[in-house]
Amino acid sequence: QLSAAAAPAQEGHAVCCAQQILRRQHRSAVVRSSCSLALQASSTSFGSQQALQLQPELQRQQLQPLQLSRRVRTCRTFEELLALVQGSGKALSADDIIAVLHRASSFAKSTRQKQAFASVLQPGIQQTAGNSRGARTNSSNIAAAQQLVSLSLQVLLEVTSQLTSKHLANCLLSLAVLCGKQGPAAGAINSLPQAQSRSSASSGGHSLNQQQQQPGAAAAALQMLIIPASSRGLQQLLVAVAPHHQLQQLLQVTADTCLPAAEPYQLTNMLYGLAALPLRPSPEVLQQLLHTTGAHLGQSAAAASSMEAQLTNSGITALNNSSGRSSTLTGATWSPKVLSQLLWSAATLQLQPPNYWLDSYWAISQQHIPQYQAQDIANTAWAAASLQLEPPAEWLCSLMQQAQEVCGSMTGQGLANTLWGLAVLQPCAVPVRLLQQALQCSIRAAASLDRQNLANIFWAVAECLKAQNQQLPGTAAAEQDAVPAAAVSSSSRASSSRARSSRDAVHEQLQQLLS
Repeated sequence: QLSAAAAPAQEGHAVCCAQQILRRQHRSAVVRSSCSLALQASSTSFGSQQALQLQPELQRQQLQPLQLSRRVRTCRTFEELLALVQGSGKALSADDIIAVLHRASSFAKSTRQKQAFASVLQPGIQQTAGNSRGARTNSSNIAAAQQLVSLSLQVLLEVTSQLTSKHLANCLLSLAVLCGKQGPAAGAINSLPQAQSRSSASSGGHSLNQQQQQPGAAAAALQMLIIPASSRGLQQLLVAVAPHHQLQQLLQVTADTCLPAAEPYQLTNMLYGLAALPLRPSPEVLQQLLHTTGAHLGQSAAAASSMEAQLTNSGITALNNSSGRSSTLTGATWSPKVLSQLLWSAATLQLQPPNYWLDSYWAISQQHIPQYQAQDIANTAWAAASLQLEPPAEWLCSLMQQAQEVCGSMTGQGLANTLWGLAVLQPCAVPVRLLQQALQCSIRAAASLDRQNLANIFWAVAECLKAQNQQLPGTAAAEQDAVPAAAVSSSSRASSSRARSSRDAVHEQLQQLLS
């Protein structure tokens, strides 16, 4: 009985096991079939969708720095450069911004050259419809250039850790072209007190801005009383983001990191760029520039003196500068252009160099004066006279001799600055040949001389004549074509006759220049 009763139970258990096995096989088959099915695009998670969307953007950002320099070179207007900077965002580096500013300065130079060429071809052209369209285009370029300068300075302030002395020098040179007197963004960087002081120093009188300075100050004080504090806070915020304030902040931040490692030509470019801008940097920055430049001058002068002593002891003579080759004593550190621009920048910024600075400058520039070009002579003479310096007699004699060599290639303003500077420095030593050559060149360039240049030329000649007791600087002691000493001692009449004829020749040149 027990076996008979257990048999049905065993059958039922077997049936249940078979059903469970079938259900397990079916479930595993469903799982395998579902795993083999491909998921639709809509079934992806949100994170996967976002990753797929960000992948092209990440690739674009990775490629952008590599393509940015090429895109800067392909820009043709200020608007295109501005759009490029605005669209690039944080992908911009210090190299990119400096390239943008350099490209913008090339636009400004090209526009200035075209305008000068057009004024020569069509002087006094009247306003036409085409000119009005050009004026609208010019106004849009001005607005874009000013925005580009402000945005570029803002980006540079964010990447100050990347800036080097080369970046800072190139930045100031580009800003000098863009924001200088004739630049498209001339109103972007402006410091009114400095502009007034420079204009008064150059003219020697009181300008209209100086006369109106007191009413302007009174109006500003009245405005502070009327405008509420909230509006004044907004005005202070606008001033803080102004380009001139941004540039001041940039100079303060980079002074300790960029200036000590700068090369002499980079320091000169920094001073030149600041001198061309209507901006007065802080005294700390200017003194640091002057001190760093003086250190380089002292090192070069000491190295040149040591090398000259070694050559002298070994019986080897140094290269003669008059042969047309540059001096080997100072190497390639200093050049005539760098030396002339250095003194011009100091005079324009009204920086009075210390004695050790000047001693090294006279020693180094003395070796390079025979290679000075016309612009170098004019800048050096004007700067030395503006600073009321007292250069050595040998240095000044070399400068006058080189001025005679390059006088024929000087512009009208260069002739006026050269004569004015030499007349201020030492009028009694100006040779007669230089006066006659300068007047002859002034007659040829009379069309390019303005009233200020003419006044400087006539004043310089009169000062030289007065300093030499109404005698032209062409006596036997100063004139290169003087007669032999024996002839002078035996015939004083011939000497006075030559002096009288030279005086008459200069008077005739002055009359011809006036006419």
